[in-house]
Amino acid sequence: MIQSSLTTLLAYALVVSAGAFVATPLMPAAAADDQTCRELDATIVGGPGDRVVGTPEADVIVATNSSRVSAGGGDDTICYIGQGPINEIDSGDGDDYVDLTQGDLEHVSVKLGRGADLFVGGDSPEHVTTGNALGDDAVDRVSTGAGKDRVYSGRDAVPTRT
Repeated sequence: MIQSSLTTLLAYALVVSAGAFVATPLMPAAAADDQTCRELDATIVGGPGDRVVGTPEADVIVATNSSRVSAGGGDDTICYIGQGPINEIDSGDGDDYVDLTQGDLEHVSVKLGRGADLFVGGDSPEHVTTGNALGDDAVDRVSTGAGKDRVYSGRDAVPTRT
């Protein structure tokens, strides 16, 4: 009887743990709080201090005062909103759109992965590394804002714009 109860208890604990683990990375639509990025409904929303991680599929990420964004693969759309301690955005592979026009950041380092990416910066200091620096032949378009910015294209290991 004790053996059977212990086995049932362990099985129940594993089911509960597995259910919590599976439910955690999947965000229900209501959890996105109807936020948008470039007029697209957010599929992933990051809050203050969060390290936001995307999926291998196309994501629409709204990071509000988050510390880091790693979008993963897929054709992602990433918007950063607010002020913050963010120090890195990695768009990953795919044809991505990164929009920092609504952010007021101290400094941000952006890595555009493989694919034809578009980056639109804000007034903060931005260091942008294009996919070309990673051996990608796709054309990335980069438009920085008014901050003291650097764009690295991978050509001769020197910034193409400072």
